[in-house]
Amino acid sequence: MENGIEKNCTLREIRQNYPESSIREQNWIRNSLVAKESLDDEINNKLLCLEDVHGIGKLYLKDKEVFYSSTTIKETLKSLYDFRCQICGEVVLRTGWNVSLPRKTSWSYMSADIHHIQPLSKGGPDLKSNMLCLCPTCHRKFHSGEYRLTDKAGRIWCCDELLGKELRLTKKHSIILY
Repeated sequence: MENGIEKNCTLREIRQNYPESSIREQNWIRNSLVAKESLDDEINNKLLCLEDVHGIGKLYLKDKEVFYSSTTIKETLKSLYDFRCQICGEVVLRTGWNVSLPRKTSWSYMSADIHHIQPLSKGGPDLKSNMLCLCPTCHRKFHSGEYRLTDKAGRIWCCDELLGKELRLTKKHSIILY
């Protein structure tokens, strides 16, 4: 049981039902994995079962090493949080969104960033446990050093170094501070 959601499926079951090539497609989560699910807990359960589907990639552009993350893992995490920032709760909405849209349809009109707690370039793993779903503003604050994560009594908090306050982190998946 993770954060009140019992994980009833396994990655093996998902891989048996969906070929590896389809899992790599960006819209696979919305169009296939959770297409027939209607309850939020059922959707969250399937999203949480997608741990470690793919790994880190590397490219070399003009003699510079560039790391990239699995689209499937990033989209899974964004969908789990409905594209809402885990720090401030904001969501970036695109033209066409309205409040009456069903959860999965809304995802087409939302945007969010994924932040790697330990950067891929510094050996951080491409796992959901090393990622946060953030709005662009909070994402920049992590990269500028204004925000940092701390663990206090088994609970993860976001510390605002500039304002000297702690912000509660919304957490639906396991997060490891490497």
